[in-house]
Amino acid sequence: MLVSTRRSEVVAVQAGSVLVVRAADAAAAEPGHAAALAAEPYRTIVVVEGSAAAELDELSDELVADLQDLVHADAYARGGPAGWGIRLVAPRMARPDASRADPLAGRLADRLGLEVIAPDGELVTLRGGELFSAGPGAGWVGFRPGHDPEWSGPRYPAPVWQAALSGVAPSRGTTVTSIPAGLWVRVAGAAALPLVDLGFGVPAEPHRPIVLVGAPGEDVPGVAELAALYEAFPAEIRESAVLAPYGQDPRGCAALAQSLADRLGFLVRGYHALPHYAADGDRRFAVFGAGGGARPERLSEAPEAFYRPTAPARPRRESVGPAAYGTGLRAITTRDPWVADDLDELDPATYVISDLTVYADGRP
Repeated sequence: MLVSTRRSEVVAVQAGSVLVVRAADAAAAEPGHAAALAAEPYRTIVVVEGSAAAELDELSDELVADLQDLVHADAYARGGPAGWGIRLVAPRMARPDASRADPLAGRLADRLGLEVIAPDGELVTLRGGELFSAGPGAGWVGFRPGHDPEWSGPRYPAPVWQAALSGVAPSRGTTVTSIPAGLWVRVAGAAALPLVDLGFGVPAEPHRPIVLVGAPGEDVPGVAELAALYEAFPAEIRESAVLAPYGQDPRGCAALAQSLADRLGFLVRGYHALPHYAADGDRRFAVFGAGGGARPERLSEAPEAFYRPTAPARPRRESVGPAAYGTGLRAITTRDPWVADDLDELDPATYVISDLTVYADGRP
């Protein structure tokens, strides 16, 4: 545990691989999502609790000295080179305040003489350690003394597909919102949903984006509008992106994905349920019923399906390795748009289609 010794109002404590800054008189909170954050090479991750935000904004000499000592100690303990920096985990730290004063992250960088990276939007943290700067055009902004700020996209850790989505505009009749997992496509005019909505909680996949479609109780964007969006994607993600209808039952998810594949003329990947973190931190899938309720009916391990612009073929066995999903997720795929409704779950890794057994681990 690292604790500030010069100042009693604010303390910094170790939580996993990060520092948590909080008011000294605030009740010690559970580490929560902060404990899931992985150590970042050449940077100290500093999570600022709400109880310490005002103190941090003042940037008193005592607090700056304390932070400098703690960050240098972390760099020394990890064998860090000169040029060590900070990732500041707190909302709007890279945004000028109402008085148009310089952003706190920029002022802190100048005072410490170190690079400071912080979000300029609201902050979404997921159980898997994903950090997301939310809001139109929001992202993570890096400040270095004597240099112009550098914008680096809204997601950290940055998935390989992040830059490819940065220039994608909504198609006519839709609104597109960036989320940790990719893009959220809804009908034009749909009211903004809060950051605690399940749509913002879809886990990010490191090697491919998710296209989340619709929301419970809303109309689903038309196939033509979705096709226009897919056609605007760069080639490297056009066939790797995964369609995930939100608030639709498995049969509705399959029908939408097949219609989109027929319209586009190429393969479309689709989930039959909504990827989500369960309360224990495991990645599961939220299955919605045919009634279109606002909340899912159950959590399960659901298959991914491939939809080709052809007539349904006989069931084929396929397996998907964990690299596309992250560690620990097991999933199967089939090429048939109707298979999702015909799967009888035997255990978390085995499903049966008629008399054909399909295994998640690739066994024959």
